[in-house]
Amino acid sequence: MVQVSGHRNSFTLTAGSRFAGTSDAGHKHLLNQDALALAVAETLQGDAAIIAVSDGVSSSEFSDRAAAVAANSACRQLAASSTGVLPHTERFTAAMVEAFLGAQDKVVSGAGGNPGGSWACTLLCAVAFGSQVVVGNVGDSRCYWVPDDADNALLFSRDDSIAEEHIQRGIRRGIAEAARSAHAITKWLGPGAHNVIPSVQVHTIDRPGWLLVCSDGLWNYASQPAQLAAALRAVTPRHAKAIANAPQLASRLVEWACARGGRDNITVALLRTPYSDYTR
Repeated sequence: MVQVSGHRNSFTLTAGSRFAGTSDAGHKHLLNQDALALAVAETLQGDAAIIAVSDGVSSSEFSDRAAAVAANSACRQLAASSTGVLPHTERFTAAMVEAFLGAQDKVVSGAGGNPGGSWACTLLCAVAFGSQVVVGNVGDSRCYWVPDDADNALLFSRDDSIAEEHIQRGIRRGIAEAARSAHAITKWLGPGAHNVIPSVQVHTIDRPGWLLVCSDGLWNYASQPAQLAAALRAVTPRHAKAIANAPQLASRLVEWACARGGRDNITVALLRTPYSDYTR
């Protein structure tokens, strides 16, 4: 089962009560240049959940098309490589790299003769199976894990951005991300891109929580992991039965970002973890 975004300014994809995503243009942009794709693949040891989020570079022509092609291509390729196999992190790490290379080929093919600088987008993919999560990233969309029993979140990805380069040199995140060139990305997909090999991380989930994948339209308002965790808690209904309602929580996080200005397109995907067959 694969669900893809197409060209829509506001939409929700649902793969069950514990796996869903929402995307919205926000308040400042007429066009939603984000894209989202979700999939559930049946492996030989249960289901694997797949998330792909792509953010079109706003200064790049046709970046909305690039984002849709990248997210949909990568999600489909990861689903195909996960179906009917014995899941393990080494297999999915290799599949992640191949999915990004395939997405780059699809984007460049879609761009036709358009020059370098057009059809530019980021891409982040996550594959979750059992207690394992494999994350691949090019650009500055993010993956967080928010455990139920903690006031903090863990950042499962690393930005390809000027801000992140400054952070790695010891500059505090708040200062680095406030700099004028902070959001300039250092890696992307599209014509003229020189390095599309994703950084790939493998993480183990050891207790219940949420895997959250988002574009910078959300994390711009909650960059610190603790801030992101607080935002999720703020939109989570207090009664226990609502905690597993991924479509509702994803939509509420988009509304939360819009209420703070909605300066960019906003995409949020949520997966209840550890992951098993939640489509039933």
